[in-house]
Amino acid sequence: MATYGTPVAPTPLKGFLIEPAARVLLGTGGTADLESTSWPAQVYSAPIGLAAGAGVELGILNNVAFSSVPTITPIEAANFEDPLAYEVSGEECTITVEIKDVKPQVLKEALATGHLYILGNEALVTWGGGCSLKEMPLVIEWTNVSCSAPASANIGSGITGGIFTFYKVVANSGLPWSAFNAKENVALALTFRALHDTAKARGNRLGSLYLY
Repeated sequence: MATYGTPVAPTPLKGFLIEPAARVLLGTGGTADLESTSWPAQVYSAPIGLAAGAGVELGILNNVAFSSVPTITPIEAANFEDPLAYEVSGEECTITVEIKDVKPQVLKEALATGHLYILGNEALVTWGGGCSLKEMPLVIEWTNVSCSAPASANIGSGITGGIFTFYKVVANSGLPWSAFNAKENVALALTFRALHDTAKARGNRLGSLYLY
């Protein structure tokens, strides 16, 4: 035993090992597609996913990831050698997906200024020259399929799944359809940027993560 401190062996918390099996949904009807009836939505103004039947599923994905990075800036002062105060001067939140299900609704959103017309059993997408971007919610729902995941929801002992809800995103990758190849499936790498929903309180403007 040490005089001033005794190290303790770490406790393995295998229930928090995460292997997410995910699906991604895009709210093509705008922010009206966000659910609004749950307790978190009513009390905290934090919708959990989309309303039932809203949006379009992106289907089979080669890859899905997101990154949210705050910019921390020191506040300079002439009378102190070292900064004593800091502020968050920006937040960059991006979601990247590589889709294999090429759906007309997703193509239209990727083209940013596009319009989709359903012609009976056919579709027409036009784009170019538009003045505004389409803001829409994006949701990543996932289940933890790790063998160590708890058998039932208990956030104290592990994570069984979760839902990322991004309130407003815009497609800023364009449509990177780089090759037509009859010998392999098309895979389109799309990037979405989360925008601040200034109608919500600070600390709740980009999105929410629900864990269970």
